[in-house]
Amino acid sequence: MRLLRGVIRKSENHSPKGHGKLVILEFVFQGRTLFALYSHLSLVSVVRGTKVSQGEVIAYTGNSGNASAMAGEDQHLHFEVRTELDAGRGLAGRVDPKTLYGRAPREYTIVESHGQKRLLNPSGTGLKINAGDMRRW
Repeated sequence: MRLLRGVIRKSENHSPKGHGKLVILEFVFQGRTLFALYSHLSLVSVVRGTKVSQGEVIAYTGNSGNASAMAGEDQHLHFEVRTELDAGRGLAGRVDPKTLYGRAPREYTIVESHGQKRLLNPSGTGLKINAGDMRRW
């Protein structure tokens, strides 16, 4: 079985009012170059340019950035699949993980903006994964 491989394109501590500690991984999926963003991390174990394989630990979830005051069920890993490294604000330049992989934790996607949550059907474009759901996925 061939493991998926990728390269870390960003490993940084973003704005305290934004993503906080984050990692962006560049990878190829079905011939398409994509970028996976993981943010609100507590500890990052890779640096920019690191080549990684599927299953390697690249970071640990946490509550950095604008998630620093969150507790309990509000703590989460912010995960995005992007079509470009710096996708900017909003949902443009992002792909719903469920459309790529055929599933998402809890079988739905959550988009949250300024404290307003809404559930999306499988055609949604963002994902917020609660810590408890990560263990089951």
